[in-house]
Amino acid sequence: MRGRPAALALLLVLIAAAPAHAADDATRLAAALRRDPVHVDPGARGRLSPAAAGQVRLRIVRRDIGRVRIGVVSRATERRAGGLEPLANAIAARLQRPGTLLLVAGRDWWLNTSFAPGRAIGRVQRAANSRHGLESQLLAAVDAIGRADPGPGADPTDAGGSVPATGSDPARSVTVPAITVPGVREVAEGAKTGLILLGGAFLAAVLAAVAWLAVRSLRARREAHEALSDTLADARSEHVAVGETLTDLDLDEEMPNADPAGKDCYARALDLYDRAGQALQRADTPRRARRATELVAAARAQADRAQALLARSTPESPEARR
Repeated sequence: MRGRPAALALLLVLIAAAPAHAADDATRLAAALRRDPVHVDPGARGRLSPAAAGQVRLRIVRRDIGRVRIGVVSRATERRAGGLEPLANAIAARLQRPGTLLLVAGRDWWLNTSFAPGRAIGRVQRAANSRHGLESQLLAAVDAIGRADPGPGADPTDAGGSVPATGSDPARSVTVPAITVPGVREVAEGAKTGLILLGGAFLAAVLAAVAWLAVRSLRARREAHEALSDTLADARSEHVAVGETLTDLDLDEEMPNADPAGKDCYARALDLYDRAGQALQRADTPRRARRATELVAAARAQADRAQALLARSTPESPEARR
């Protein structure tokens, strides 16, 4: 009789340790798959050779790089986790990587995707069932996933899934006997009313938020329009001033002894002035207004430089000019 309590205590210790081992397996496998898109657990190395795993890696690179991870695990690892489904979900939660996680244990396959799994599940099942040997099955599965994967753009909008891809599949329908509980109907009606009130409050909050955002957007657009108008008004005023400066330099630029460098600056200023005028006519956005302002500033800089250079080579007296 003394051995029975000891055996019972050992059994309880093993039962308590099983979840911890399963969690350790998920953490270990997630870390391995983060480093390597194809990981073969030590207990399953007889199923997929290193050369075959390398071929699967190359196929992932060609078909869906960075979006497919495949783990081949032993039956013991599957049993410790309580099945492939909880193990795949635990690994995916630790990985935090978008795309597809395919977990294989024996003949059981499990698919965990960040996009709608219906796009891939049928093709993966056909790929797995139409070929012999795990390497060829996985190569075909990678091809199927690559064709079904909509890419990173679909991850935020499409709901992901966790579904069996092949192997044993638990029953989908279970007949449950009807149970009648007194007062359930009254409780359900009260809950329904509460949900309606809660939904109305939520809808009112959403409408208020939408209205606030609309008002804020209108205010921002009005402020942006006013800022654009102010910028264009300043640029047009400066453009007129540059034109007056260039008009004053017309005579100096035509003098026989005018500085050649000054004449070049005058020509560049005149060209920039014309381009700035055209840009101001098209300036209906902040980007175009900024471009027009830059052209006006460049024309001003060239006009000032031309004025300084031509002044040095132009006589001061009116008699000299004649």
